[in-house]
Amino acid sequence: MGTSALSALGYLGDSPRVRYQRALAVAAVAVFFTNADLWFFEVGAWPLPPKVFLLAFAALSLPLLGAVGPAVTTLRAPLLWWMSAYLVLSSVAFFLSSQSPVALQTLTDVFTALLFLAALTVIFSDGRTHDAVRRTIAWAVVLAAALNLYDLLQPLTFSPFLGRSAGLYINPNISGSAIVFGMILALDAVPSRLRHAFVLLAGLAVLLTVSRAAILGWVLVVIALLVQRRIRVGRMLLLTGLAVLAVLAALAATGYLELALQAYNAVQGGQLERLDLTNVRFLAGDESTGSRLIVARLALALFAERPFLGHGLAATLEWDYAQPAHNMYLEFLAESGILGLAIFPAALVAALWRAPARLRPLGLVFGLMWLEWGFFSNNVLEERHTLMALALMASLVMAARADAAPPAETTSGADAAP
Repeated sequence: MGTSALSALGYLGDSPRVRYQRALAVAAVAVFFTNADLWFFEVGAWPLPPKVFLLAFAALSLPLLGAVGPAVTTLRAPLLWWMSAYLVLSSVAFFLSSQSPVALQTLTDVFTALLFLAALTVIFSDGRTHDAVRRTIAWAVVLAAALNLYDLLQPLTFSPFLGRSAGLYINPNISGSAIVFGMILALDAVPSRLRHAFVLLAGLAVLLTVSRAAILGWVLVVIALLVQRRIRVGRMLLLTGLAVLAVLAALAATGYLELALQAYNAVQGGQLERLDLTNVRFLAGDESTGSRLIVARLALALFAERPFLGHGLAATLEWDYAQPAHNMYLEFLAESGILGLAIFPAALVAALWRAPARLRPLGLVFGLMWLEWGFFSNNVLEERHTLMALALMASLVMAARADAAPPAETTSGADAAP
């Protein structure tokens, strides 16, 4: 970006602290939201584990607390109070648990996640960083879409699951979740003429993950955006038709059309049960759905045994079944009882607390995805992209509240000191 462009955006007029904070925020998105640190570590291209990056960014955020603005904004953030409550609840749940190495590791993961979330709350505390952050997230979504498409054409390049794209996220479900959350937070930063194409691109990228939860989340978000009239039905249908024609033409030109037809026939033949829309197994009988029903019953049984205190931290990891709860609500019910059930939605309440009217449409769409994703994943409060999305949403609300607040009264000239 040239000097004139920076000047036009007002960046050159910012203080060194603001420029440092903006650069740190953009770097955090580039490293954590894309999952680049974990992917490069997993493939052996980078020797340091992801926690090193996390600790480095936490340390780099500390100088920002020396400035009055970030320090005051962080201390006033309702999300900080939620973090304190979650830390207390997790500590109590640990003492009620088996206190095994698995439980201790789970408690350590909670501490790590809260440290990361606290650092992000500091890094995003200045509203002048938000435009750059949201544009960076938009590019992260575009990158994820491109890599998912490449994963489709070159199977097993990123994803370990044949027929399911994942990109740098490695796990297709995480890829789908990151793309939807990224689409929500970045949409307003995308030029209006490109927003429908951006939503459609995100939808295609999510579809390639074959994550039913992520696909459902994208559909719910698009319906909400249509109701809010932030996108238009006619424009979406037109772009969808053009995209289908373009994909078919590209497949035919590259020789992949026959391969795509073979894959479609395999789906129709039930060889890929996960995608078999004509088979009841898609809804109730495939291995994934069956295991989720089993763990749901197990979690509810644990809750019924100890509804008030729960069975303690990591109880859903130590039970006699190979799968975890796959559900934030069931996990908290089983491990922390009825009181724990409030923790996950309370994070959303804290992030959206007293959101000004102009930010409520975004908050509604974000909240819809947040609550929906909690039904399908038990790692929402651990994964970096969801924690980053939560921190940014909370920071957007805090900045909007500050902008909407009446200006502080100034001292009159008669009362001013000479």
